[in-house]
Amino acid sequence: MRIHHEGFERMAKFLEEQKNIDNSEQIKLHVDQYLSIIHKFKTLDPETEILEVGSGTGWFTTFCNMRGLSCRGIDISKQFIDYARKYSQKLGVEPRFQLANIEDTDLGTEKYDIVIAFSVFEHVEFWKQGLDNIWKALKPGGILYFSSTNKFSFRSGEYHLPLYGWMPNFLRYSIRKRV
Repeated sequence: MRIHHEGFERMAKFLEEQKNIDNSEQIKLHVDQYLSIIHKFKTLDPETEILEVGSGTGWFTTFCNMRGLSCRGIDISKQFIDYARKYSQKLGVEPRFQLANIEDTDLGTEKYDIVIAFSVFEHVEFWKQGLDNIWKALKPGGILYFSSTNKFSFRSGEYHLPLYGWMPNFLRYSIRKRV
């Protein structure tokens, strides 16, 4: 997937809607749930280095940093990165977001204790390259926590097309490009 420097109308509309929603208590609850799962496998303290792949609006990265954790977010959309930076600043957090592509961005070697990717890899065209980058970037004993849509679900939450998840990659990518 390529980095998107240009804006998309659909994203702009989504981000405009997000500005009017104050769901910080709900976000805190989600972050706490994710962190409690991670804590079962990894110690979480200010020295723990976390990378969020596909940071979107920046809520996870921002709230982790508000809790004193060291978290950085990357995304391929300049629109999302700009929004996430403003969102962090609005909440008094130093923004830690980078416009980057998981497939070919150098994430470093043995740099992160935890890499998180929520609903990201179903969008990554060359996902094996992305996983290789994450593998290199994880410290020994590091963990990757990711979630993805279910390929076998009749309908996917992203596109309301029957059997979308069952389509071959080339067909799904062509639909995404058209939409």
